[in-house]
Amino acid sequence: MTDHPTEPTTTDFEAEGAHWITPPTDGGERLDGRSAALVSADCVLTGRRGQVEGSLETIGIRTSSPSEAEVAQACAAGQGGAVLLQGRDILAVGTTAELEERLAELLPDVDPNDVVRVDLPGTTLMPGLIETHDHLPTSGTDVEYPDYGPHEVARLTLNAARAARELLSEGVTSVQSLGARHYVDVALRDAVDAGDLRGPRIIASGPQITTTGGHAHHAGGAADSPGRDPPPGPPPPPHGR
Repeated sequence: MTDHPTEPTTTDFEAEGAHWITPPTDGGERLDGRSAALVSADCVLTGRRGQVEGSLETIGIRTSSPSEAEVAQACAAGQGGAVLLQGRDILAVGTTAELEERLAELLPDVDPNDVVRVDLPGTTLMPGLIETHDHLPTSGTDVEYPDYGPHEVARLTLNAARAARELLSEGVTSVQSLGARHYVDVALRDAVDAGDLRGPRIIASGPQITTTGGHAHHAGGAADSPGRDPPPGPPPPPHGR
């Protein structure tokens, strides 16, 4: 979650095609991934099944089409949904009032006054999305296998970092990489895990493994079976020519 002005401005970077759902502005983050935090909203979708068939469990304000005054009154009374975090772990989900009352129980080693409060009025919190097929170093590029010449490793790494941050801004908290040249996705995974870069959890694969001339051979390494004969060449010219 990124702090941003009430009226986000369009930067030159955005105008060139990078569209952040949560604008990066000065890069200030509301959550640092280490501290205890209580994040509150109008309601929370837990991801569990609801009592009605085909529904999802919802915690918080559930009145259909409430007025702004009713929502504000309910949130002020602690009736909105909230999530209590410790670093990257979710400790509890409930109404804001319930979790405020349980802070000492759930965080016995943390002073309640030190818990970061993030209020997101007019929003619904939901479980993070999962991207199951991505090639981070070439995500959003004009061509499938761009040729960056001697700067290839650096440019692919920068592309991957941008793609990861953009996915996170859209609510994607886990991404499965299905191929990345030079193990760029492995390096990015380690940087995100270390807290050096902002991004979703990355399940990295490294370069694709393929056969000579096989699928994605430009991005991976050929790994033909031992003893495999090379493709046949053209037939010899007829005798006498």
